[in-house]
Amino acid sequence: MDSLLLSAQRPGPLDATFVIDSDHPDILAKAGQLTEGLSGVSERARRLFYFVRDEIIYNFAPVVRDREDLVASRTLARGDGFCIQKAILLAALCRASQIPVRLGFQAIRIHKLREEFASLLGGSNIFEYHGLNALHLHGKWVRLDATLDLDLVTRKNYVPVEFSSSCDALLPSKDLYGLPHFDIVREHGYFNDLAEDLWSAVWAIMGGIDQDAWRDLVLKSDASM
Repeated sequence: MDSLLLSAQRPGPLDATFVIDSDHPDILAKAGQLTEGLSGVSERARRLFYFVRDEIIYNFAPVVRDREDLVASRTLARGDGFCIQKAILLAALCRASQIPVRLGFQAIRIHKLREEFASLLGGSNIFEYHGLNALHLHGKWVRLDATLDLDLVTRKNYVPVEFSSSCDALLPSKDLYGLPHFDIVREHGYFNDLAEDLWSAVWAIMGGIDQDAWRDLVLKSDASM
């Protein structure tokens, strides 16, 4: 993890920002509720990870028109989100709990992606900006991916991502049957905020997808990552 690109820009990994609104009253209240009585950083991080993983339902057809749709407190209120929204929410809850955290972006290949979705991505099964987190735990950065909720992975026979405070916990390379699922194509880096230039890069990809057609496909087929 230490060899990965880690941005040193300001704000820092504990600061509230526009999308990582860790100072929002609802974020502070939820973080306090979830971590009450937990003194160790690993215990607090674990509780926050599983809340975002399982109680914020993964949404493969989100409505994203601008950066405001990614704000953490909005995702908390809505109760669902796609990978970037969930990563931003986990970042906000961690910062509200004094756990240093960054947003990460990877290009990932999704072997199970149906052909109809790949055609909307220009014929590719690669998601260029998949969102996840890097948490600073016990003196080192650990990558954690809280994207897919347990109900979804159970229904789809996927392998769940389980929290670890000592090693990376990423989307699995294979499903329960041993078939290929996810591959990391490239790492874009780990950032203290979704700044305007980073958002522009993400939106250059997302804005090029017919979101209405994508949403219709998801509703018709119960598709997921």
